[in-house]
Amino acid sequence: MPSDIKQLRSNHLPTANSNGKARGPEHASSQSVHNRTAEPSTKASDTVTVTDEATRLQNMEQALANAPVVNAEKVAELRQAIATGNYQPNIERIADKLIELEDLL
Repeated sequence: MPSDIKQLRSNHLPTANSNGKARGPEHASSQSVHNRTAEPSTKASDTVTVTDEATRLQNMEQALANAPVVNAEKVAELRQAIATGNYQPNIERIADKLIELEDLL
């Protein structure tokens, strides 16, 4: 649906032509339509409520973002134990964890 821009022209102030004489609103340029200031509008305020669960998730995300990806000290200890032949994995714990993983799938 096209807009009727003729109604917009009736609100313009007179402009000067090339010889300095004032022109009425009926001679206003199309550019003056773009130079008008918009009337203040009433804005409704929006509110956002964050649930307790969302707050906990945000806190966990922040904690994870701040945590190191790898525990470098533990990795160094394990490398040293493997290199010296002192590494003895807990076979029962490994088996239990594998069974837990299988149950999740």
